[in-house]
Amino acid sequence: MKQQHVAIIGCGWVGQALVPALLAQQIRVSATTTNPAKLEQLAKLGCQPKLLSLPLTSNQALSSRQGTLASDDGCSAGGDEALEWLEGVDTMVISITPKFKHGSMAYPDHVASLVKLANQYQIGRVVLLSSTGIYQGLSGTVDEQSRLMLGEPKVALLHQAEQAVLSGVNRACVLRLAGLVGPKRHPARFMAGKEGVGNAQTPVNLVHQLDVVGAILAMLTEHQRHGIYNVVSETHPTRAEFYQLACRQLGLTAPQFTDQQEPQLRVVAGKKYQQLGGQLRWPDLLTWLESA
Repeated sequence: MKQQHVAIIGCGWVGQALVPALLAQQIRVSATTTNPAKLEQLAKLGCQPKLLSLPLTSNQALSSRQGTLASDDGCSAGGDEALEWLEGVDTMVISITPKFKHGSMAYPDHVASLVKLANQYQIGRVVLLSSTGIYQGLSGTVDEQSRLMLGEPKVALLHQAEQAVLSGVNRACVLRLAGLVGPKRHPARFMAGKEGVGNAQTPVNLVHQLDVVGAILAMLTEHQRHGIYNVVSETHPTRAEFYQLACRQLGLTAPQFTDQQEPQLRVVAGKKYQQLGGQLRWPDLLTWLESA
């Protein structure tokens, strides 16, 4: 039987946790970075590290088929590897950063170019790691069927990227990830000692790194799974409750909240994923904080 081969495009914090989980299942892994200095770090995980930057051009994709790399490839890394290594890949996991905070609008174009590569190299499945930030502007309980506020620029860009995957690949999954916590991302580190913090009563929508890895594995092992799934913890404590506990657990100064409160209180539901048998290692992140 042919060994399964997964390509992680943008192997950052989540991807580096995913690599050993895939290898443990005897799945071959290729993983990309834009930074040549990180190639050795990826190699130590046991995967096949590749240098790949976006945007790609049609010239780069075509020339990679011919074993050469076009000089006008538009890649920031300058000398990215040719793309023959995509031959034989079964699943592409797209885990690139949108970079909205830096004012970039290119995210959907980058995702669309990766979908084209997937089709060109006959990669049967694409999993896009999206964000529950797509529910910006909504209030109450939201799920995969909620009508989005496409007038919001960030929402529109996320939606365009998701649609590029869903409409461009037959076996496509979009995982809308809540805010990420876990090793090296303890929430106390972001809030300790802060003063004048608003929105004390706003529910938190977060998910542990291990549960993101579990959701990706579920999409790879269950062939019938496709479409959009929220990946989020089951409990939604208030910001005040969550971050004050997080700081107490590490012996740090708790944030001081004000009475300022936004009117839109949003809870992201993850029932669709769970109804398909998705299991969360940390369904209650308060329990995780107490054990960390």
